Order: sequence, then structure tokens, then C-alpha cells
Amino acid sequence: MKHKISLLSILFIFFIIMFSNKTFGINSDAGYIIENYKMDIIVNEDNTFDVTETIDVRFTEEGKRGIIRNIPRANYLKRENGEYSKNIAYLTNLEVNDDFKYTKDRKYYNIKIGKNDVVAPKEKTYIIKYKYDIGKDPLKDIDEFYFYIIGEGWNTTINNVEFKIKMPKMFDENKVKFFNVYKNNFRNLHLNYIIREKTIIASYNKKLQPNEGLSIRMILPKGYFYRQWIPFSKSAIIKMLISLILTIVAIIIWMSDEKKKWIVCKREYYPPNNMNSLVLTLLYYGIKDDAVMLLVSLLNKGYLRFEEIRYDSSNWKNFKIIKIKDYDGNDKYEKIIFEELFKNKDVIEKEEYKYIINDITQKVYDGIDIESFNKKRIDKKSVCIKNLIFIMSMIVMTFMFWSSFSDIIIKAIIMLVFRWVEKRMYPFIKTKTYWIFIMSLIIVPLDFLFNGIIRLEDSYLIEFIFESVCFFILTVLFIKKNKVIKENIMILERIDSFYKFLRNPRKDKLNELIKNDPNYLYKMIPYIVSLNLLERYNNKYIKDLLNALGSPAWYEGNEEFKLNLFVGELFKMHYGAYNYSDDSSYGGFFGGSSGGGSGGGGGSSW
Repeated sequence: MKHKISLLSILFIFFIIMFSNKTFGINSDAGYIIENYKMDIIVNEDNTFDVTETIDVRFTEEGKRGIIRNIPRANYLKRENGEYSKNIAYLTNLEVNDDFKYTKDRKYYNIKIGKNDVVAPKEKTYIIKYKYDIGKDPLKDIDEFYFYIIGEGWNTTINNVEFKIKMPKMFDENKVKFFNVYKNNFRNLHLNYIIREKTIIASYNKKLQPNEGLSIRMILPKGYFYRQWIPFSKSAIIKMLISLILTIVAIIIWMSDEKKKWIVCKREYYPPNNMNSLVLTLLYYGIKDDAVMLLVSLLNKGYLRFEEIRYDSSNWKNFKIIKIKDYDGNDKYEKIIFEELFKNKDVIEKEEYKYIINDITQKVYDGIDIESFNKKRIDKKSVCIKNLIFIMSMIVMTFMFWSSFSDIIIKAIIMLVFRWVEKRMYPFIKTKTYWIFIMSLIIVPLDFLFNGIIRLEDSYLIEFIFESVCFFILTVLFIKKNKVIKENIMILERIDSFYKFLRNPRKDKLNELIKNDPNYLYKMIPYIVSLNLLERYNNKYIKDLLNALGSPAWYEGNEEFKLNLFVGELFKMHYGAYNYSDDSSYGGFFGGSSGGGSGGGGGSSW
């Protein structure tokens, strides 16, 4: 019985120890213990801190090379009202009493102390010195010294802590508070300390468990800290000068090449050179689509007649497309669709049209070699200038992200992806400037500003804005650089003028065109549909105008001509299901603090 009780007691003690280890974060596998951690902090009048850390380490595991110290780049300060503020810290003047490797990522400055081929002795003292700059004090009514004496990031126990904090001016000792911090939970800590003139001297003799830290907050009168204007560094001046030169050179070569292509284009009310809707869409958008609209062109030219057989409020029940005469025009795409449609008969009814129209339009598309079509229109000199401007923008982007190599790589990859997409874009497509601005924001400032990488104040802010403006100008020049030969720019501008008129037709001009040619609107149907403008004709004025014109000459039926139903019927058979209705419209087809502070961080062994 006694043996059973003893066994149960041992098990109970074992579980208590295990539970305590988990509760307090004790990590017996860290491989080292910090016997004493001494912090000497000199607080400067400009809110920078000269820090000396003396860390006495005892390694409990063989083969350890040294320790790793992680110091935060961004500090998130929890206020007494539950709100958070943030500062971005710069670490400079780094000195270590041993060999070390210094790196930085988005969160930390990382100091890896030791050599790969040298095992550290069982007991070793590490001394780390650095200047820590957290920028201007952000509080409006007060200043403060708010700092982690020991950060929460250490994964081992710290047996003793000593610290000395030298302030630049006198302060109110009643406004000094210390905090114990564990897993972002803060509680007031009553420490015995002495003040000699402007220096606080104290020690913490209790053991700090892994991820447990100490912090201090000292409320100071407004103006306690004073920061002078941060002047431009030599490197900043050089980067800004290079950015400016590159931008000016890019503007000059861009203007000199584009000036040769400047064209004054008159207003167009008809498709340039009488090109059909398929070719016009191909030139303007670079897509092969809506070949079925060539049927409307054939109807308008008198080769065909459209006959509606039966009609109810829900759908066309049947229709016929009737051949009037043989095709004698010189449009090869109209010829393909005409000859294929009437290969065996002169009348095509709805059901037959439904089964053959896809194959016929595909034959039209197969006759278009869009790659060679585009290559004949590309100006090689303009492409070289475009590539040169892209390289210039990459250089300026590198200047902007000079402090972070990883960001340079990430942003360079994004820009190369944009370059790849732009290279494959149809050469006549015009990119809106606001889209270029949005694209630039993806590359330039937003994530860079909000992830603790750079602090924009004084000369840093001016430099960043200056380089951002240069980068944006270069990006606009790059995207807007026209890589099309002059002869094709003329065609493009004429198409663009025609498109703009169809998109927003002036009533007086439209009435004039219809007066001269009553079938003008019906002749424009293929272009209105192919350019995705049908919804724009969903207004009372156009409806009344079409009602006044009556049915087109090529239409026969026992009901008045309905533009939306007619277009919808052709496309329904072509694409399968197509959204249309018997509505009178003509659209519808396209559709204070509680603990914590700056600094701190933590570390580990390796």
C-alpha cells in the first residue's frame, strides 16, 4: 500500500512539473541559459538610444556555436485605452565582441553571433552595442520613454537582470512605471531602484521564464525630446539626381519618337475605309469575335432578307434568312460567311441556322492570322525605346527600396510580370492613366509603408516622394509608349474617333446623318454590337427615333422590328443561350500604455 501511495505521489509531482513547464513556457530544450542580462541604455535628446547589452550565457547542450539576437524593426505599443501605436526603428553603429552575421527581414534586425566551424565554450559573455532610433515622439500632449528592457522573444530562462538607464534631462520619478510582460499580457511590477542625478539603476533578481519580458514607461513633459531636421545623405542626393536625370532623358526620347507619330484626326461618323465590324473590332481590341454581325452587313447591302414567320411575347418562333443575289463584293470575310451559309440552298431557316452558324463563323476566324497581323504593325525602334524606359523605371524602383534587398526582388518580379503582360497586350489597346496609377501603387508605396520597413520623415519623406513621382512618370511613359507604326496609328485614331461618336452620339449630328441616310442606324448595328455599345442605346430618344424610322428595308414580318430581339435571336443561335427580352429598351445583352514599449525582441541559440 505504501509503495502505491509513493508511486502515485511521484506521478502527481511529475504531472505538476510538466503542467508548470507548459504553463510558464519553460523550454528545457533551448540548449542554453542566460545567467545574467545587463542593459546599459543612454537615452539621447533626439529620442535615440545608445544601447549596450552584456549577456552572460551558459550553454547546456554541446555543439552550440553562439546566440542569435533579434531586435524589432517595427514596435507596436499598447496604450491604456486599448489602442495601439507604431514606430519604425533604425539600428545603426552595431558592434559585437565576436564574429557575427547581420541580416534584416520585415520584422527584425537579426544578429547571428559565432562561427559555423567553432563551438562556443560552455560559458561565454556576449557584448552587443548599437544605436536604436525610433523617430519622433508621436504623442501630442506628452513625451515618453517607453522601452523593453528585456524583450519577450527569448526562448530560454534569464536568471538575473541588471539595467542602467541614463536620461538626457531631469525627470519626475513618480511617473516611472515598470511592467512584467508575458505573451502580450502586462502587469505592473514594483522594482527597487535608485536614481543618481539622471540615471536609473535597478536589478530584477527573479528568474524570467521563456517569452517573459520587462519594460519601462516614463511619462515626460512635452518637448523633452527634440529632433533636428534630418539632412539628406550623400547617397540620397545621388539617388535623387540619377532618378531625375533618367526621368528627363526618358521624357525627351519619348517625346521625340511620339512627335513623329502625332496625328490630327477629324471626326469619323462611318467606319474608316468602309471596313466591316469584324476587322474594325480586330484592329481596335485585338480580338476575333462577333463574326455573326457580318450577316447584318450583308442584309444592309441588299444581299439578304430577314423574314420573321411567327411571333409571340416570349420569343421568335421561326425566321428565315433569304438570299437575294449572289455576292459580288470584295470583302473576304463577308464572302466566307455568305458562301458557307448558302452553299446548298437559298433560304436558311432558324433550325438550320442554329446548327451551322458556329462552324461558319469558326471558318471566318480561322482565316485570320492574328500574330502576323500584329507583327506587321509593330515599330521596332519604338519597342527598343519602350524597353529602355522600362529599365530606367527598374533602376528608380531599386533606389526606392534600397534598404531591403528582399523587397527589391519582390518588386522586380512584379514589374517583370507587368512587362510580360504588357508585351502580350494587343498593340492598339490604350491603357487608361488611372489604371497605370493603380498598377504603380501595387509596386510602390502601400505595402512598403504599412509593414514597418521605412520611416518617412524629414529628408526620408522628401526622397521617397521624389523617387515615387519619378517612378510613376516612367511607368506612364512606358505603358503609354506607342509601339505601332505611324500608318496604323492613323487607322487606329480614325477608329477611335468613330467609336467615340457611336458611344456618345450628338443628337443634332445623328439627326443629320439619318436625314441624309435613313438606314444609317441600321447600318451601324454591327459596329454598335461588336463595340459593346448596345446598352448605350437604351434610352427614350433612340427608341423613339427607331420607331419613327420604322422597320429596315431588309426586314419582313407581321410585327414591328425590335432591335433587341433581332440581335438577341442571331446571338442566341450563335452562342447557345443569350439574354434578351421583349422589353421596350434596347439593352441587356452585354453585360496611454499598459506595458510593452519599443526595442526588446528576443533571441535564441544555434
